[in-house]
Amino acid sequence: MKFIKFMAPALFAATCLSHAAFAEERVPVEPGDDDYGDHGQPDNGGYGRPGNGDYGDHGPGHGGHHPDGSDHGNGSFPQGRDVFSLVSRHSSQCLNVRGDSYENGAELEQRNCSNSDAQRFRLQDEGRGTYSLISVHSGKALSVQNAAYYDNAPIIQNDFFGSADQLVTLDNSFDGTYVIRFLHSQKCMDVKGAHGNQGDLVIQYTCTGNDNQQWYLRSY
Repeated sequence: MKFIKFMAPALFAATCLSHAAFAEERVPVEPGDDDYGDHGQPDNGGYGRPGNGDYGDHGPGHGGHHPDGSDHGNGSFPQGRDVFSLVSRHSSQCLNVRGDSYENGAELEQRNCSNSDAQRFRLQDEGRGTYSLISVHSGKALSVQNAAYYDNAPIIQNDFFGSADQLVTLDNSFDGTYVIRFLHSQKCMDVKGAHGNQGDLVIQYTCTGNDNQQWYLRSY
């Protein structure tokens, strides 16, 4: 910058030393140990404050307990369990892979609970308060179609890549339920239209706190 040549020598030297000290104090980030970047959101620094290990600043006490019983908040997953059915509080129906499909792109819906593997999901700890939900039936992960950010994007199953649209946080909600929030968009898993019909699609939607966004985790 042009103004530097007009600085007094002592001030210029002090400025250089200050920048050198700052550079030495910076801690390099190992690959895979970041906060999943900004995902196309300019200057947002990712989700959550740097270094707090928390995605989507929801404050203390959110995220529940890990299935091993370790404390991650003020809720509780059944200890020693990692396979669950997800039951909608508003309809008492279960999250289900439509058509019992094994294919990538198959949509998720609500359907009467049947204890089938198409309604069972492995809650897999992905670190730093995030989880993936893996279908026991297909071995594929719950994902947001096309990693979309907008409301009404369908929830599908897809091969697991560990992308941010396949990672969720679980926030404690009413009556022992959880709100399931997608890391990339900070939107919630939602039964579309809040209807009670079998086959209603499950989507992501702006978090409202309504009971069609509240899910019981029924363990096996």
